[in-house]
Order: sequence, then C-alpha cells, then structure tokens
Amino acid sequence: MEKYKDCYASWTENTIVIGNQLIERRFQWCAQGLVCTATVDKASAKEWQGEEPPAVTTDVTIECAVSENDGLSAKHLLLTATERQGGGVIETKLGVYPMLPFIILERRCKGLKPSAAKRVEETGGTGNENAVAKNVVEAATLDRIDNVPLNVRHLKLKAIKLFDRTDLNDCLATEEKFHLYPGCSFSARGNVFLFDNYVKGNGLLVVKDSPTHLYQLLENDDSLRVRGTRNADIVGAGLHGDIDAGEWCQLYGTTVGVGDSDKLLSEYRKLYAAQYIASGFKEPFIMSNTWGDRSQDSRVCEEFMLKEIEAGAKLGVDIIQIDDGWQKGVTINSKVKKSDIWEGYYAADPDFWTVNPMRFPNGLKPLVKKAAEHGIRFGLWFAPDSSHEFANWRRDVETVLNLHRMYGISSFKLDSVNLLSKKAETNYLNFLTVVERESRNRIALNLDCTAQNRQGYVMWKQFGTLFVENRYTDWCNYFPHNTLKNLWMLSQFIPPRKFQFELLNNSRNDEKYGDDPLRPAMYDITYEFASVMVANPLVWMEMSNLTDKLIASLQKLISVYRDVRKDFFDAEIYPIGEQPDGCSHTGFQIVVDGKKGYLLLFKEIDAIAKHVYRLPAPLSKKTCITLLATNAAKSAPKLSLVDDVMVGLALWECKRDRTFALYQYES
Repeated sequence: MEKYKDCYASWTENTIVIGNQLIERRFQWCAQGLVCTATVDKASAKEWQGEEPPAVTTDVTIECAVSENDGLSAKHLLLTATERQGGGVIETKLGVYPMLPFIILERRCKGLKPSAAKRVEETGGTGNENAVAKNVVEAATLDRIDNVPLNVRHLKLKAIKLFDRTDLNDCLATEEKFHLYPGCSFSARGNVFLFDNYVKGNGLLVVKDSPTHLYQLLENDDSLRVRGTRNADIVGAGLHGDIDAGEWCQLYGTTVGVGDSDKLLSEYRKLYAAQYIASGFKEPFIMSNTWGDRSQDSRVCEEFMLKEIEAGAKLGVDIIQIDDGWQKGVTINSKVKKSDIWEGYYAADPDFWTVNPMRFPNGLKPLVKKAAEHGIRFGLWFAPDSSHEFANWRRDVETVLNLHRMYGISSFKLDSVNLLSKKAETNYLNFLTVVERESRNRIALNLDCTAQNRQGYVMWKQFGTLFVENRYTDWCNYFPHNTLKNLWMLSQFIPPRKFQFELLNNSRNDEKYGDDPLRPAMYDITYEFASVMVANPLVWMEMSNLTDKLIASLQKLISVYRDVRKDFFDAEIYPIGEQPDGCSHTGFQIVVDGKKGYLLLFKEIDAIAKHVYRLPAPLSKKTCITLLATNAAKSAPKLSLVDDVMVGLALWECKRDRTFALYQYES
C-alpha cells in the first residue's frame, strides 16, 4: 500500500483500491476492462456498490507516487496502471487529493485502434413483465471512460450542460432533472451529473472531464448512459479512427465524488482549486486589453502602448496585454490589411511571430521596461498553429519561450485554437505542458474559449485562466447584467478565480442602444468593475480614452479591491440571491474562513427595495459588518442579519437601482 497524508492506494494482480478518509473507489479487471465495483462515502458509511463481474488477470504494471502536475496542482497521490493489449497500451491514472471526497480518472492509449461504442442489449421493455434488466457495464471498448455503480432505489439526477463558444452562446449552464426508475434506461449529455439519494440526503457527483458537450469529438455520442437505478457509464472518449499507432492519444476523463447532495458542488470547487493553483499568481489580477474598443490592430504601436501604460498605472492594473497586431504577420482580424490567415502561420511567413518592426521600431523592451517601472507586467496575444493537427506545436513552444526569455513576457492569451481530432488535442496538450515545464511555471496562460472547438471548462484544469467572452458596445451585445449572469452561473461549478470577465468603456456607443433601460451607459463604470470583481477583472478597453472622472471613480474602487483580493483568491465563493437578469437582487458570499468573509451584493432594476439573502455560510447577529465600497454614496444601502443560524439570512435594503455594495464581515 502507498500513502500520502490521508490518501492511500493498494492493488493486486486484478484489483485496485484508492481513496482517503472521505472516499474510496474499488476497481477490478474483467472482460469489460477496468471496471469500478464500488464507490464508498466514508462520512456516511454509504456504499454505491454493484455486482462484481468475474475477474480476469491482465498484463498490467502499476506505479504509485506523489504528484503535483509539474507544480501546477497541489500535491496528491497518483496511481498509474499501464495495461498491455496485444501490440498496444492503455494507461489509466487514478488520483486522490488529501481531505477531498473525489477520485480523478485519466486515460490515454497507444497502438490501439478505437472501436465503436457498443450498447449492451438489456432485457426488459419488451412487453415481458417477468424480464429482469441486466446489471452490467458498457461492453469492453475504449469509448467507455468510466462506470459508477448506483443500486439505490430512490434516485434523482441533475444533468448539467456547460456552454463555451461564447461568441454564439450567452447562457453558459443549463440543467435537466430526472427521477430515475429501475426499469428505465436512458442517455444524457453534459459535463456535470449529480445523483441524489434524496431519501438519505447523500449524493454522488460525476464530472466528465472533457470539452463541453456540443464540441466534444464525436459530439453525437452520449455523455452518460444510465441503467435505471443500478449503474451509469460515462462514455464518449472522443475517439476517431485517426490515432497514430506510435503516439500517445489522450482520452477524456472523469471525476467522481461523494458527500451530502447539497454540498457536493461546493466540495467540487475546492477540488478544482487544488487542481489549478494558478501558476504565476497568488492573488486575482487585473488585466487590460484594448480589443474591446474595436480598433483591433489599427492603433497598436509603441506610442499608443506608452499611453496605455500611463493610463494603466493610474488605474492600478497588473498586466497590460497587446492583442492581435503586435506581430509581423497579419491575421484575418486585421483592420488595416486584408488577410484570411487564422492558422498555418509559419507557412504564410516564417517570421510571422516576430515583433512588427514598423509598429515597434525599438522592439518591445522599452515598453516592458516602462511598464515594470509602474509595477505592471506585459502580456501578448498568441495563436498556436492549429493546422495539420498542431503539427507545429514544438515550434510554437519555442516561439512562446523565446518571447518570454527575450522580453520578459509572462502572460499569453491563446486564441484561434481548433481541436478537431484526438491528435490535435494531444499535440495541443503537449504544447501547454512543455511551455509551463520549460518556463518553470513562470508563464501564465489565458485560454480563450469564445469560438471554435476548444478545451471547455473542466478539461486540463491545471492550465491558466479562461478568457470567457468577447462583448462589444459597437455591436450592442455588451450588457453588464449578462456578464454578471454568466459569471454567477459558472461560479456554481468552478472557482471564479479561474475566469477573466470584462468591463467596457460604457460611455461609448450609447446611441446604438436606443432607450434600452439595461444599456451599459445606465450603469456606473464602478458597477461594471464590481460585477466581475470575484473573477480576474479584464479592462476590455483603451484605457487612454477614459475621462479623468471615470479614471478617478475606478481608482477608488480598485484601491479597495487590491486590499481585499488576496482574501478572494483562496476563499470559497458562492453565488447568492437570484440569477442576474437585469431585474434581480443578486450577489456573492466570499467565505475566507469560519470567522471572516465578504458579501458582494447587487440590486438591479427592482421596485422592491428590500431583499432577504439566504447565505450558504451562516452568520449570527453578533457578526461585525463593515461597508467597504458602494456606488450609492448619498443613500448607502443597509444590511442586517436575521437571527436564523440554521440557514443564515441577511436582509439588504437598497433604494437605488443598479447599486452594488461590498461588505466585510468578521466574528
């Protein structure tokens, strides 16, 4: 048996047991491959257990060690089982983190051709009332990622779909509910599945670690196949017939957790935070990017960026990022020169990724130096070459590392990524891994998820922040309440510090919105900043265009934010109130520890001045509450606590619409 803190793993020639003091999963090799026979919730002594199929002996080598994903994740116990099948190999990795009730499963293969997913024929549903449905797992195939025995008579299921490609989607999470029946088998799609043993109050959470359901490879496949209340298979590894027999092929994985049904998503966010410890940052950051004003590359030059540095220093941003246009090569997004290039960069110009000598005759060093004088880092936009399944990934690695070494660039926004095959996914993963490893994690990556087929929200969690959406007042698709809504929705499942969300210069293009009461100009720019404060705020504008009044307003709030943001980084952040829609009371509870935290509250357009918030972390009337910031200085909102320690209730009274307030509490 191997151990790390409370984590352990043991194995025989045909079984594996892995767990910690909160969870245990048992696996067995059988005719269907490696199968889970039980998942144990140790806190409640509940076993989600299935029938054990006959064991078989296989040619497998097992190793176990403490891992930290090259410094990108917290330390955890990782078991690696390498199984040989004919001339091929399947590698299964099982990971467990201390004091977190989850087991992570990852798989990759080499030298094997994918077989089509096979559904096991089940008895039942044929008019024969005496027939009994078989309690079996998916037939042996690489397309079955994992299985979870259920065997609970009364079960409910929530199937949650996450959405990226946000240039087209603006509702980023949807939920379907099912009441499971022993005789009914069905399929569901998505990334997050919560089985609720509602009679007993305990649950089982299954996350498919893959791109979002719409953009997984072989997207017509199911994500989850449920057999009544007996067993569920996680399927759809995304395999094509294009695997190179001599190269490793990375498959999709799973995360399985147990615990109280109403707390499992909160526990999952803690696991996510352990898997992503934010290379390069130990607190949330403010980044600027000029693309939000739609000048695109037309103004990008040394003189313009010097003005941006001065404006950024006044505001207090941490990173100034130049989007598309700093490089010699010209892409399809250029405003000054016609081009159709969105991949194949090196084929178009071997010097595509050198600094544009016309725009930056002195290179980038003077800008980087000037920014550093103000304590500001520099970042660049970069597009890994998707052509030929990322065949140039090694060249891309060298391009990024050279920019890092030559100019001290420590942040790269990765765009134009298009993952259309398993080979493309594997090569892109190689690119991400080697960039971080060779830079010793000194490079922070911003992974764009606005378009094309990309990694989604729960695959490869260890890498970088997620650049969630492009919104513009020029196109009338930016609304502060919608950005707040998308952050609020995703924060139910993922720690907000994983995201970058934007605020725009809302004094631009007001005339295009007509008399829309939710148009950006109706909001204070400080409200915009507050609405993305629990993420990594993205100042999506040309800062040098801001008026002195707008700069002064933001300066004051950003000063408060910089004082508290370190608390935000490791805090548990819960969305509270109503889902934002422009006419709600909404917000976040930021729980630092058992004694300290923050409440960030918003009143959108609502005739009712009072609202009672139900708090996930209860407070008592003895808690000391301090108002740190608000945009309603003349009529400051009032917060009082209702003495109900069972649920935790807070009464907020705010008369002014489009108001935010940040409170600190301490007991």
